[in-house]
Formats: sequence, structure tokens, C-alpha cells
Amino acid sequence: MRGITLTEADREDWMALWLEAFPEDSRQWTAWYAENFVREGSILGIREDGRLTSMVHLNRSTLALRGRELPACAVAGVATAQDCRGRGLARTLLDESHRILRREGTALAYLYPFSYAFYEKYGWTAGYRAFSWKLSAAQAVHCGRSDGILQWIERPASEEFAHMARIYREWVKTLDGYRLRDSLDMRQRYEDEAMGGARLAFWESGTSEGYLLASCSEGRWSVADWAGEDMKGLMLALFAEGKVSEAAWLSPLDDAVGIPGAVRTVVDRDMVRVLNFAACLEGIQCPEGLDCVIAVEDPFLPVNSGCYRLSEKEGQIHCQREDEAPRAWGDIRAWTAVLMGYAAPETAGLVFAQDKEDTTIAQLQAVFPPRSMWLQEMYV
Repeated sequence: MRGITLTEADREDWMALWLEAFPEDSRQWTAWYAENFVREGSILGIREDGRLTSMVHLNRSTLALRGRELPACAVAGVATAQDCRGRGLARTLLDESHRILRREGTALAYLYPFSYAFYEKYGWTAGYRAFSWKLSAAQAVHCGRSDGILQWIERPASEEFAHMARIYREWVKTLDGYRLRDSLDMRQRYEDEAMGGARLAFWESGTSEGYLLASCSEGRWSVADWAGEDMKGLMLALFAEGKVSEAAWLSPLDDAVGIPGAVRTVVDRDMVRVLNFAACLEGIQCPEGLDCVIAVEDPFLPVNSGCYRLSEKEGQIHCQREDEAPRAWGDIRAWTAVLMGYAAPETAGLVFAQDKEDTTIAQLQAVFPPRSMWLQEMYV
């Protein structure tokens, strides 16, 4: 059984399947998604006796990774009708999607999983590690008050959305995985969060500035979206707004808060599938003299498997197929964790040739230093 490409004539069918599989989404939201994200040829589906029983949405995009922008794809709407599950329909579509995207030149795909275990079976792995923070009012008091100004915007206009985009653009320069947002993106982000009660505020302190979308319920601030250089100052300013017992938010940066006593939880977020290993490595900055042969095992996408020589060319990685015995080898998921920057080569599950282990680890550490990723809003 093979997938077919759905067309505009199939909209009502795929929307009905979407709402069956994801009842938390409203028909209004699904219609908005159809207008803003669905493009011709972006949905692959399986029909049985005329009925749409399974589908996957392939929203082509680009993704920043290790200082470069790569052709990528946000995978969404992986759904199978309830009475047809357990027959491998989703696997059929995922396998076919992987092959189609690779043929198109897509280097990697990403998604927000309903189950990490389900996608791991097909070569996907966590996209990045995020840091969930909780701060109590008592902890905030001991840190003093912020000297910044927090200004709430009741009815944001075009200039406020442009200001948000400028702050975000500066903030993400040190991150990977982001999609640059413009004023229209910020407007949509605000409208989505405002439906849940979030309000927009800008923060300034000296040369530092930031924005946040936050809501307060039952004495608890919940931050839905933010950007800015000084998260500590921004959060202390938020506490100064009123009597609240706690605030919670998510950050890609381990040291975003710097407040003693703040509760920090590490969570795996989103998932990534490397579709073309060589393309993901080609062009990454690397130290002079790099020369290392590695092996990738990808039973889910065999064309990705093989030995690769990583060499230095004008300060960047040159990656090519090689027949020489590798110095390090591992599953595509282990290599993905190293590439995305949240797992060190020696802890990701790679295996090293004993006679070259130390030098190989040192070279890979230099090529793949830890890196902060931020895929939070990318899964649509």
C-alpha cells in the first residue's frame, strides 16, 4: 500500500481526520492551519475504499543548524483513523515521507511527538534539551527588585509586533533551530496566546530589552513566549507586578535565570530526523587538520548508512563517502544527539576504535561543541 498526494478537494476529509485524531484542536484552528501552512502537495495520505484512513503533513521550511540554514521539513498531522490503527499505516507514510524528502534535498525533519517511543522506532530522536524553570515569590524577594520597566500593551499595533521581531532576531543569534519571525509571525503568535488569556509586555533596563506573553491565573504567572538578554531582570519585573506565588517558563538556555533556588527541570523537546547525514555536516566550521572516518547505522533509511570521511576544507567540514575502517560508529539517533548539541560524543552511545579513542573523541568534541537549540514553535 502506497500513499497518495492529497489535493484541495480532499480538505474536508483531512480536516475531519485531524479533528478525530487531535480533539484538543478546534475546527477554527484547523481551518487557520489549512489557510496558513498547507501547500499543494504537502499532505500524503492513504485511502481505503474511498475513505481517508491515514495521513502525514509535510510543511517544507528551513532550519538554522550550526551556523547554516538547511532545507528542512516540519512534519505534522501524523494521524490514523481510530478503527484502523495498529496496521502500520502511519509507518508506511513516514517511510515514504523520509524517502520523498531526501530525494527533494531536505536535510532533516522535525516534529512535536505525541509519543517519543513511537517515533524513535523510525530513527527520530529528541531535538533538543530545554530547561523548565519555576520561581517562587519568596525566592524572588531575596534577589531584590528589578531596576527595569515592564510596560503592558493592551492593544498591540504594527509597531509593537515589529519591535517584538527585532528583539527576537537579536536574541536568537546565539541559538540554533529557530525560524526567523517577522511582524506577521509575531502578530499571529500574539493572537494565538491572547485567546488563552496571555498579555504582551515589553521590558527595558539600560541597554537590555525583552518581551513576554504571559498570563496570570490563581496567583501564578505562566509565560507562553519570551525573548531577551536578561531573563532574570525580566522575571523579577514580572513578580513586581502583583502578589503571585509562582512563575513558570521554558528556556533553551541553562543559565537563563541565574537565581539561586529557582527550580530547574531538564526536558527533551520535539524530535528530529536526519534524512541526509552528509548534508547536515557539510559546511560546519571545524578546526584545521580535521581528518576522521566515522560510520552511521540507519536501518530505517538505509541510504543514509555508511562510512563518511570528515575532513577540513577552508575551515569547514567536507563530508564524503569512504571505504576506510571508521574510528567511531553509531546509530543515526546517537549521531543526531551529537549533531544537535545536547549530547557529548563520549556519552551519546557511540562506539570508538580502541587504538584511536582519545584522539577521535577530542576531534569530535572540537567539531560538535554543545549548542543551544530552540525548536519550540516549529512543529506546525
